[in-house]
Parts: sequence; C-alpha cells; structure tokens
Amino acid sequence: TWLVDPIDGTTNFLYDLPGWAVSIAAASEQGTEVAVVYVPTTHELFTARAGEGAFLNGRRLQCSATDQLALALVATGFSYQI
Repeated sequence: TWLVDPIDGTTNFLYDLPGWAVSIAAASEQGTEVAVVYVPTTHELFTARAGEGAFLNGRRLQCSATDQLALALVATGFSYQI
C-alpha cells in the first residue's frame, strides 16, 4: 500500500511558512517498509527503511541521549478553534 501526503503541513503551506513537506511511504502486511519525506523549502530529504534506521540527506539520524525530562521535547502542536 502506498501512503502519500503531497502537502504534509497544509496550514504552514497556506501561510507560506517553511514547515511543510511531501511525505510518501510504502506499507505491507508487516507494517511500514520504507518512507521518504522531502522538505522543499530547506532541501531536506528524510528517508527510512524498516530495520535499517533513518537518515537526513544520507546522514544517519539518532535519538537524543538525554535522560532528563526537563531537557526533552515530549510533544508539540497547535490547537485550533472553529
């Protein structure tokens, strides 16, 4: 199954902010197999393959080693009022 979001971050795109991307993934019965996210405004290409890690422009990504909650980014987002 192909999963495609041609404008991931629609609100940012509409407001001409750089935080939007094109996201594509392929999934099988076992789960997500590969994924690619391209951020045109910053020329960043994120790639990942199941069991092989994630990369940014070909450079391996890794999680933070912090063990202090006060120094960790736990969640982010914006609420909307209608």
